[in-house]
Amino acid sequence: MRRAITIGTMALAIALAGCGSPSDTPAAAPTASEPAKPAFAADGPAVIAAVRSFGSPWNEARTSEPMVDTRTGGTVRVLNGATGSAQIFSRRDGKVWQVKLVTGAPNHCGVSQPLLAALPKLAAVLTPGTTISDADRNTASDGLLTLGRKTHEMSGIAVTTQGGCTHWLTLAVPEVTPTAP
Repeated sequence: MRRAITIGTMALAIALAGCGSPSDTPAAAPTASEPAKPAFAADGPAVIAAVRSFGSPWNEARTSEPMVDTRTGGTVRVLNGATGSAQIFSRRDGKVWQVKLVTGAPNHCGVSQPLLAALPKLAAVLTPGTTISDADRNTASDGLLTLGRKTHEMSGIAVTTQGGCTHWLTLAVPEVTPTAP
């Protein structure tokens, strides 16, 4: 019996040793051999606060702990709510490179209005001074009416939309196409 308790105590100690504090970030800054990749001017906590300020469906969503984004080596944070969600992707240095806002959830179809209202506010947070023209807003609105993904570059931000029961809007750093020498 005593051996079982000792083994159980050791197993618990090992399990707890692998756990970090909630403030631990599982990513590291770029090294000298790994140059920083393109990102927006805002960091993860600022973007999370902004998304929450946009109101429903994100203001009461639960925020996940940072998770490693295996694609970039940075982090991703997820806000999950009953009628919508958000995903905030950051580079290793903490700067955000992509934000995905979603309205709709299982058994609850989404709507476009919160996404369209958030678009100019989020663009200004990601790249201060950015304004979204009426034409760009209309393009995004049209994209939310279709089932297929539509990407449109506006004000240095790649905006991807998709409609259907779940509506989503993604703002990302535009992909840079390497130029030939």
